Amino acid sequence: LQGHMPQKTLLYALAGASLGTLTALLYATMHRRWLEIQHLSEELGKDLDGGIIDEAMISAAFGKGETGGYQGCLVLTDAALIAFPARSLFGTFVLATSALPLARLHRWLQVAGRPPTDPLLSVLTQVLSRAAELDRQTGKALGCSNWSETANPGATGNPARWDSAIRLKGDGDYCVEGLVLEPFNDSSGEAGRSLAELAFRLSQAIFGNSTENEYWRALFRQRLLLLSGNDFKDLTERATQVEANIAIDERKGVTIDGTLRYSEYLPAETVLVSLVNVEKSYLTDVEVEQVWKLYKALGNDCIQFGADESKGRGIVSARLLDLTGG
Repeated sequence: LQGHMPQKTLLYALAGASLGTLTALLYATMHRRWLEIQHLSEELGKDLDGGIIDEAMISAAFGKGETGGYQGCLVLTDAALIAFPARSLFGTFVLATSALPLARLHRWLQVAGRPPTDPLLSVLTQVLSRAAELDRQTGKALGCSNWSETANPGATGNPARWDSAIRLKGDGDYCVEGLVLEPFNDSSGEAGRSLAELAFRLSQAIFGNSTENEYWRALFRQRLLLLSGNDFKDLTERATQVEANIAIDERKGVTIDGTLRYSEYLPAETVLVSLVNVEKSYLTDVEVEQVWKLYKALGNDCIQFGADESKGRGIVSARLLDLTGG
């Protein structure tokens, strides 16, 4: 299973101890300086209603931490960044990505056993072949032209470029978080169409095919923007939301010395992905198929991660893609 998780609210995942929500760690790897979420499977089973789902199945999936306990058989990788929302002078915001996060998604699809002919894997291969060239060109970006499963992409009468909403005068530069990015040289239009197909495939994977999510699918297709690795790194370093926090002395009405601290949030609409697997259960009376059924019951729903839940932080819409065919 591949879980795509578009955020609904800001995410602050640094939590020492939380009740009834998922404790996770938001961290930045030193070599990439991108924020990711660690330890996804620690406390995912806390909110489940024991009256609906068998307690033994929950224990098998998520494990027990007491003395004599055991680890759960449900294994999730760290949630990795796929698309990062950044403010845009045109179109409000873009969903920035680059070659490395797409290459990692490509690798995970291969690990999950998808054949080379899989539509998402195939178009990722096409995009990555051009993304390597863009990676060497700081200050440029590639947006989505347009793409259709049924029509010839170059035919007269096709819709305007999908990225026109985020470009100066509809066909000029991209202005993202103070960066002025020139359009990537795509004279044949193939790179833009490949990225448009990727945006189409990902939007279906993330938001499904229901009519009520058509707005979000279209928004994703319009705003997906491929950047060089350096420009993408700059956005993920500088475009997160950082808030200062203090404690007030109730008697004096002034700040208590030493209480100034900062919280860093992933912005709403961030797209993360995690690979999910089920290992053999420590409980012999629980089958792997039962654990899959449990986890699928959690999918396509909202999960709240980490701290600041009383402020409405960390609400994530989870969607599961069954890549096993089961």
